[in-house]
Amino acid sequence: MKHFLNTLLHFNLQFVAGERNTYDRLCLEAYEPFLDLLLECPKWHADLEISGYMLDYIYKNFPFLHEKLLKLNKRKQLDIICVHYSESFYLAYPFYDFERSLNFCQEIMNKIGLEFSSTFFAQENCFGEGLSYIKDKFGIKTAIIPEKNYNWLYGKLHPFYPVYDLNGLNLIIRGEEWQTRYNGRFIFDKEGEDKKISWSYTKCGDGEPFLADDPYVNFKFNEKKWNEKLKFYDECIREGIQFTTTQEFVSEIEKLGISKPKLPPITDGPWGLGKPGVYQWMGFYFSFYELDAEIMSLNYRARTILLMAEFLLEYIKNQRICKECDEDFIKQLEYFIKRSWKFLAIAQVSDSTGWVPTLNEVWYSIDYALSAFYLGQKVIEQLIKRFELQIEIIDTYRKKFINHNEVEKCIKEDKLIRRVVSGQFIIDDKLREENVRDSRLRNACKEFIFENITPIINKEKISTEELSQLNLECLSSNKREEFIQLDENCWKYQVSFLQNDTKTGIRLNLLESRNLIYSPSLMDDRLIVHDYTKWIAPYLFLPLPNGLIYIGDGFWIIKHNDQNHVALKIDFEGKKLEFLLETNLMALAGREQLDIEVEQNWCFTIFKGNEKEALELANAINIFPIRHVKYPSWIYGNNILAPWTRFTRMVTK
Repeated sequence: MKHFLNTLLHFNLQFVAGERNTYDRLCLEAYEPFLDLLLECPKWHADLEISGYMLDYIYKNFPFLHEKLLKLNKRKQLDIICVHYSESFYLAYPFYDFERSLNFCQEIMNKIGLEFSSTFFAQENCFGEGLSYIKDKFGIKTAIIPEKNYNWLYGKLHPFYPVYDLNGLNLIIRGEEWQTRYNGRFIFDKEGEDKKISWSYTKCGDGEPFLADDPYVNFKFNEKKWNEKLKFYDECIREGIQFTTTQEFVSEIEKLGISKPKLPPITDGPWGLGKPGVYQWMGFYFSFYELDAEIMSLNYRARTILLMAEFLLEYIKNQRICKECDEDFIKQLEYFIKRSWKFLAIAQVSDSTGWVPTLNEVWYSIDYALSAFYLGQKVIEQLIKRFELQIEIIDTYRKKFINHNEVEKCIKEDKLIRRVVSGQFIIDDKLREENVRDSRLRNACKEFIFENITPIINKEKISTEELSQLNLECLSSNKREEFIQLDENCWKYQVSFLQNDTKTGIRLNLLESRNLIYSPSLMDDRLIVHDYTKWIAPYLFLPLPNGLIYIGDGFWIIKHNDQNHVALKIDFEGKKLEFLLETNLMALAGREQLDIEVEQNWCFTIFKGNEKEALELANAINIFPIRHVKYPSWIYGNNILAPWTRFTRMVTK
């Protein structure tokens, strides 16, 4: 019987995002000892998950560590898994952002001479079925997930195989403790003695405590752990155990001819679909200063302005409007855009909305997102000024823009423009100068609510009977709601409420009795149908990067991710769809003590029609948006301050 031992360590430079001291401690107290251990133990093969941002940081600040990494990688002892520029919560964002981030990683890896692994392992062990659809484009062959992600949907696996097949993707499922074990290892003996193997992990997860103490308490190298690992290595070598990287392990399984059973789809989630699923990062507020929905939505606003700037710059270049004297100007703007996408990738870091983010981590994402937004805005303003463009609306979905004199015609004749753009009102469109003291903000608001075109739009409130079967309700005692009917099949639902209870947000009926129809992460351009009656899960959380979910009876709902990017909870037992913020009682008490009230201004599109139209509308709202050229960095509603500004003042109290 062959024995295999795998090691996969994930080092997160941003485990206290924005705190430089922790970056250096991680590199020297935990990361360097791991490299030294492998150099000391040449038969110990392993996988290292690391961000492009961390690779670049080490290359610039600790060149001697880079030399050690390069040596291990060149001799095929260490596989380097690098799938995002920063440790982002990629499931919450569109494929385009994932691709940009991965391209930055490839650029860095090529620059510093490292080879990519074909194994996929992401921050928070995020995984979804979409990976199997885009694997070939990025040379991804294998992924690893915890068994509980499969169990939540389908129940326990039996028998337990070392490698599975998910739509052509090799999938290794890390077994849980209930499986039969032999000397701490999993046994596979279902296909004869010649294919009998044992395997296990020394570790598959956080690398910081592998050779160091608790990174949150006493982050120092632990010599005792070092000695234990050396002893363990010697024992394994004597027993004939083979240390393998993930890809080496898969190759060994294939050489032995062991079957790889096909698996059904596994939905989007981190390590654990049920508790907490993506909701932990997209709606669960543990501390009073947490801003999950605000940060997620702000990142969408930043990516929107970058897409607009990027398209406008490409348009200028393709139209050959530029003269020779414009070349340096264009190069500068290209640099701004590239820098902005890196800023946005950093802003999408998971730790600013995760388990218990520090105030510094919350501000880390806000700062980088606003920086990205500012540079994108700067590019648009400079292009419009330099080339005297008369632009009113930028359509990144269909790659065109609308001039001032074309707006009224477009609103009348272009159904997609009307449905998307006219839904971008502030909840209270009676906002007037006396309500907003800051003139700059006032002007942005006036542009944002398109006062010049609102008379064209039918703002008649719909009858409650028309959509009564949806039973749409806002869970807040302090709320303002408005329906806007845009045409015979499209409505905007806008709601403003205070986040002043443990659960606030909206809830509606799930009318569809069997099929769950939506776009998984990394699959923004298509809809997937799952028969949820085959799942045993009582509920499921989904990130919905394009915001779209089928309600039933021909109805769809689209959350506007640039205003309310929260996770969707699907309650299969109660037949409900819920977009909620859950706020810890201590967090509510903290806000009350500091006299801080945070108003949420949410917007949804309700659409009745076919799949093609619904997908087009969702992607024009969230993936490649159609927006006014004066698109602002935040929805202020009746407030004159962005929500995070209140917490700045808190610090000074």
